[in-house]
Amino acid sequence: MYRKRRLNLFKNFILAIAGLFIIFSCENEKINETTTINQHEVTQKIAEKVALNVFRFKNNELAKSAQITKSIENITTYKMSTTSDVNPFYVLNYNEGGFSIVSADDRVSPVLAYCDEGAFSTNINEIPEPVQSWMEEEKEISQTVKIKNSIQTPEIKLDWDSALNKLPPPKDPNWCTDNFYQKGPLLTTTWDQGWGYNNYTPHLGCSNYSNGNAPTGCVATATAQIMKYHQWPSSYNWSAMPNNYGSNATSQLMVGIGNNENMDYDCGGSGTKSYRAMYALKGAFGYSNALYGDYNYNTVLSELSQNKPVILAGGEKNIGQVLFHIMQKVMLGFGRIYARL
Repeated sequence: MYRKRRLNLFKNFILAIAGLFIIFSCENEKINETTTINQHEVTQKIAEKVALNVFRFKNNELAKSAQITKSIENITTYKMSTTSDVNPFYVLNYNEGGFSIVSADDRVSPVLAYCDEGAFSTNINEIPEPVQSWMEEEKEISQTVKIKNSIQTPEIKLDWDSALNKLPPPKDPNWCTDNFYQKGPLLTTTWDQGWGYNNYTPHLGCSNYSNGNAPTGCVATATAQIMKYHQWPSSYNWSAMPNNYGSNATSQLMVGIGNNENMDYDCGGSGTKSYRAMYALKGAFGYSNALYGDYNYNTVLSELSQNKPVILAGGEKNIGQVLFHIMQKVMLGFGRIYARL
């Protein structure tokens, strides 16, 4: 009887040890899994280093005569929704103007977008809806690599090594070399869609704007800057339209363009088809030579070479959205906003 009790106690002891081992193994598995995921997270310090290196090797590609040196003004993370703790990327603005968007996961390409002038808003509500859509797509990519616990591919590793070591990325033998030209900038305006520009758009109680009016819309804002550049028609008081802030005269121009472009005003973003800019310019505003068509590199090159600004719009066919603010950079000249699309 005594021996039997000892045997049962021994069995229970062995089972308890086995149970502890299983629990420990499970916990260890979770720790290993967490370590695997966390080791791919990009810290703010690394993101800053990447952002500071961007223009050091891009300088040659852009054929600038002087070396571009940037310093970080601020860095922002965007989780994109209240239900997600995923930080897909860092947005870094430079003191000298411009910004970079750097991935927060080293299994994704390091530099998602960059621009050598302007600034990226630190307020998500001030970011145009099409850009928010692009940001949301980047968040989904970041979430996917985390959920699948993806590995870092050799190509992506090489990209990160290049970004961190100040080395230009290796040439892909299957990739055609880009030719870069510098022209301009032609425009001196940096117009926006909110207060000072939307004084006469419909009042919809928009919380994003202090006057409660709808934004002017990016197509109207781009068209307005083209017209300011040419200062036509003469019926507008162009001298009352400052280059870097809004005025009543600018607001009158904006709403006049919007009405002629059949603008659909909405607090979340006012929109219209880009081809309507051509019809408005030709019909209401007397630009008889205004043209609209599919993108053609030689046409754009020719127009800009003749000091004629060009409006470009682009996006996914199934969405039909402009991915980056069309008036921010593209139509200034041969400068570009770069984004991983």
